[in-house]
Amino acid sequence: MAGPWAVVPVPGLGYGLFREGERPPRGFRPVAVFPDRFLALVTAAALPGTGREPLLSLAREPDAEGLGYAVRLDDGTVVGHFAQFDEALLDSVNGLLGVLRVPASLAFQLEAAGAVALERAGALLEERVRAGA
Repeated sequence: MAGPWAVVPVPGLGYGLFREGERPPRGFRPVAVFPDRFLALVTAAALPGTGREPLLSLAREPDAEGLGYAVRLDDGTVVGHFAQFDEALLDSVNGLLGVLRVPASLAFQLEAAGAVALERAGALLEERVRAGA
C-alpha cells in the first residue's frame, strides 16, 4: 500500500498506522491498530510491500536437471531452486524482500527489533564482515 506510513498513539486503542498527513483530528481512521507498538511497527514495515507484485515465483513442477523447483524473478530469470515445492517459504522470502526494498520499511523493522536485538545483530554482522575480509 502506498505510504509513507507513521505509527501514531491512538488514545484508548494503542498504536495506529496512518499515512503521513492523515491523523484522527482530521477525521482519518488508522489502516490498522494494535495495543502493542511492536506489532504496529512490524505491520508498518510490511505495508509498502503489500501493493507490489511478488519479486519471486516458484515453478509448479521440478526441473528436468533434478535441481528441484525453480525460483524465478518476475522477468522469468531462474535465480535458484527449492528442493521441495514450498509456497509458504517463497511467500516469506517475498515478504522479506518487500521490507528490504523500501528503506522506510527496513527502518520500521529495525525499530521494532529493539536496542538489544540491534546490538546483538551488529556484533554478528561485525564477525561475518571480518570473516569475509
